[in-house]
Parts: sequence; C-alpha cells; structure tokens
Amino acid sequence: MKRYLPLFLIICFALTGCRTYQHKADTLRTSFYRNDLQRTGDDLASLRKKAKNNKDADLLKLEESVFHLCRGEFRLSEKLLREVRDKFDDLDNQKGKSSSEIAMSMLTDDLSISYKGEDHEKVLIRVMLAVTSLMSDQQDAVAYSHQINLKQEEIISRGSGPAQGKENPKQSYKMLAVGPYITGLMWEATAAGQHEAARAYEKVTQWAPYFSAGKTDLRRAQTSMHSQQGNGVVYVITLLGKGPRKVQVSADVTQAALFIADRIVSMTSKHSVPPTIAPVPIPEIVETPCRFLYVDVFANGNRATRVSTETITDINHIAREQFEANRNWIIARAAARRIMKKAAIYGAKELTGTDSWAGEVLWDVAGVIWEATEEADTRCWSLLPGKIQVARLELPAGDHEITLEPMSGASSYGTGSYRKSVRVSDGRNTFVLAYIADEGLIGEVQTSD
Repeated sequence: MKRYLPLFLIICFALTGCRTYQHKADTLRTSFYRNDLQRTGDDLASLRKKAKNNKDADLLKLEESVFHLCRGEFRLSEKLLREVRDKFDDLDNQKGKSSSEIAMSMLTDDLSISYKGEDHEKVLIRVMLAVTSLMSDQQDAVAYSHQINLKQEEIISRGSGPAQGKENPKQSYKMLAVGPYITGLMWEATAAGQHEAARAYEKVTQWAPYFSAGKTDLRRAQTSMHSQQGNGVVYVITLLGKGPRKVQVSADVTQAALFIADRIVSMTSKHSVPPTIAPVPIPEIVETPCRFLYVDVFANGNRATRVSTETITDINHIAREQFEANRNWIIARAAARRIMKKAAIYGAKELTGTDSWAGEVLWDVAGVIWEATEEADTRCWSLLPGKIQVARLELPAGDHEITLEPMSGASSYGTGSYRKSVRVSDGRNTFVLAYIADEGLIGEVQTSD
C-alpha cells in the first residue's frame, strides 16, 4: 500500500484548491453596484497585488476600466482596454498561449489557463474603447467602431476548425449595430460626411431592425442635415442594468455518455476505471434582469423635449445567445478532460503494477476525488452593464441642463433623476454618459465637453 500513497496524495492535494473567481467578482459587483467606488477601487488594488491572481490580471484590468469610466477617467480606462485587447489578440493568434497551461488544464480545469476572454467580451472591449473615445477627444471613435465590426467577422470566420468539425457554431452570431451607429453619428457631424453616415445607418437598420431610431437616422442622413443652423446634438449613452454572469451547472447528457464509456473500458480491461462523478461541470451564462426599461431624457426641465433611450446593444442577450451556440463544444471539452483524467488513473495503475483489490480501490478513490475537485471556469467581465442604450436630442447652441430619469414601464422606478450641465456647440456633437444600475447611478453623469 505504501507505494501507492505518494501518488495518491499528489493527485488528491497538489491539483486541488479554491481557485474560483466567483467570490472576487461577487465582492466587486456588490461594492460597485452600491456606488461605493472607493471600496471597489480598494478591492481591485488588493486583488492586483496577490500573486495567485496573475492568471486573472487581464480580467482585473477589464473590471478596472469600467471603474475608471464611471469616475470620468477616460484616458486611463482606454489605456487598460487597449492593453487587454492586444493581449487577447495575441492569445487568439497563438502568440501568448502557454502549452504548459493548456496541458495542465486537462489535468485540472480551465482555471489553470490565463483568462483570454469570451467572444462577446472581445467585441465589447472595442465597444467600450469607442465610448471612451467619444467621451474624450473623439479622434479614434471611428477607428474603434470599425474594429468592432472587424473583430466580429474574425471571430465568426475562425469558428470552423478541427475542434468544431465541419459546422461553424459561431455562424449564428449576430453583428452588433453599435459599430456602424457610432460611425454614422461621427460622419454625420462632418462637412461632407452625409453619404458615409447614410451607409453606416443603413447597416444599423439591417443589423438592428428593432432599433427604431436607426430608421430616423437613416432618413435624416439621406435627406437632411446633422442639425438645424444654430443647433447642436446631445447624444446620451446609458449603460443600463447589470451584465451577464457565469455560474457552474451540470451537463447531464455528457455524463450519461461518459458512464457508458467507463463501463466498456472496465469490462474489457484488467483494471477498473474510476466511476464517473455525475455531472460534468460547465460554466453557463446567466442573464441578469434589468429593472429599468429605458431612461427619459429632457432639457432644462422641459418635458416637452423628452426623448427616451433605446437599446442599441443588449449585452445580456448577446452573451446568452453565444453561449447557447457553443454549448456542445463547452460540454465536449469537459468530457475530454474527464477522459484524460481517467486515462491518467489507468496509466498510474499500470505504472505502479497495481494487482490487488486494495490498490484498485485506492486509485479509484483518488480518481473520484480528482474529478470531484473540478470547477467550471466562471470567470467573466463582471462589471459590464446589461444593455447599452442611446438617445439623440437636438438643442440650440449654448448651455443646457440635461435630466436623466430611469423608467420602469410608464413611471420612474423611484431612484429619482440625474442632472448634468452641458455646453452645446453649433453643428457639433456633445456626449453624455451614465451607468445606471438597478440601485441607481454609479459614479457621476459624465459629459464630453
């Protein structure tokens, strides 16, 4: 028995441990959505200092970028987003992917791999970059909006490969209208950009037919002008509600298939195979319901000027749809990991010359514990909003007070309204940004002027 004990202990203890990101994310979300940005900043700083969080470094930068966005620190937010964008691109191109991490993940779980982002997160990095540009000097807003489209096309084109077989599960991904929308509003404010704006808005109407403002924008770009002489435009961007989360769930179908495979191997071999622990853990995207439907926007206390924000990007819905498209691949990876672990136990029995009932039981128990320690990779960009909504308000050049009033159905939810003074320039765009979660405004209402 003694010759089996060292390897038994290695499997049981060396490959285990509490490595979940969920607890960290829950702590951040709690302080952030309570608008306790001081506590959120302290928590982020503490997490960055811990060596055990190195594999989550890029994910922490994404969380921090939203924190700085709500504080109006757009340059710092943009810097962090650019760093993560480039790192994720390197991982996608195999430049920064560690083969040792991949190998270890098959013996433990995906928490052994440095986080490389979900498909929707890679696209939303570009969306948030465009927003930070709109709120600062606006010089790179169009470039970032083009990157939104290009990244989506790249992700879809890479969706078919050896891992997925002939079918491309990502072919069902829907293009996000927010990219051409930002392109359109930027071109529309230039002297000779009406044609380019119309082309962009046409994509908006195709990709987001539910977005009624897109049709209005297209007609204006085709037949009119950016704004009447002496007027400018205020674009209100609201980050509304709480974004998607990941939770660990069971994949029962995969478990059933593995159980049959276990028994076949056991019956045809001289060694038993550790029994499958049902079920196989996978990370599932969960949408977070949003209490607010939209935000009413009006100027100078005059409700006659009121417009309502509309959803241009439903982040919760997009994340869920993409998860469903890839569900079979996620389960397949979990199944492959389970098979690798069983093969390792089988090989260990061969290596150690196991030939007794007690030895078989010892190794089987080790295998059961090994499999039971698996955790689904529930890491995600946890401070994303649930939706991105926009509204357009044309006003005379000069100083105005803009009021934002979150609405749930026909009445406000009861969190009150939020006001911000803006300066409107003739023929120019001014941008207002607010992150409004279920408990109310986070940080302050920001303006680009």
